[in-house]
Amino acid sequence: RTTSSSLIDNCTVEYGGSAGAGASSYNIRVGSLTASTPTIQNSNIRYSDEYGIYVTGTGALTIGGVYTGGIGPQSINEGNYVSFHNTASTKGIYINDGSPTIQGNFVGTTLTGINVGNAEGIYCAAGADSVNIGGGAGGQGNVIGFNTDDGIDINNTSGTVTILGNLVGTNPAYQNCAQGDHGIELGMTGCTVNVGDDSDAEANITVFNGNDGLSFLAGASGTVTVMGNYI
Repeated sequence: RTTSSSLIDNCTVEYGGSAGAGASSYNIRVGSLTASTPTIQNSNIRYSDEYGIYVTGTGALTIGGVYTGGIGPQSINEGNYVSFHNTASTKGIYINDGSPTIQGNFVGTTLTGINVGNAEGIYCAAGADSVNIGGGAGGQGNVIGFNTDDGIDINNTSGTVTILGNLVGTNPAYQNCAQGDHGIELGMTGCTVNVGDDSDAEANITVFNGNDGLSFLAGASGTVTVMGNYI
């Protein structure tokens, strides 16, 4: 469990067990944060029975950083590999609360396009607040592929979700890394969602997925802007 000043860097975190007395069903759980922004970066997070990273408290958090194609221990610099959370209903990154920034991660795939998929890639639940997924500067986008359900699934009821510069269903070499279902699914009620913007760096590329590249769930509501993406 992280604290308000934690830095998880260059770690391998794996094998969270089945939920139950004395057992954890996630690799990393982040509770309420009141001081400095903790960071989870450059780590290999894999093989739990439920969630890779589970954010369940209020406050700001950085998951990942900037991918530059370097030669760090995980070969993706500040980003994380989040992989193999692939039993029914598991999530690579589950945001239940708080205001995280999620950037430069490989979620369900590797730099070279190997299938290490989760059941679902990045999932924002109803309690999540303002969430940034990706970014407009180089290396801030996430690479999300081979998840058996959706790549990104948004279900917020408040705040603003910004989705910029991500590769969903492909990788930097533009290989086929399809999700089993939608690339991005919007099922929110009452929040604001921005998908892409007016520059190529901010565009999401969502291709090769088993269902829609961008899907609006029946009953979804809120303010949605979709601009400049490749779908």
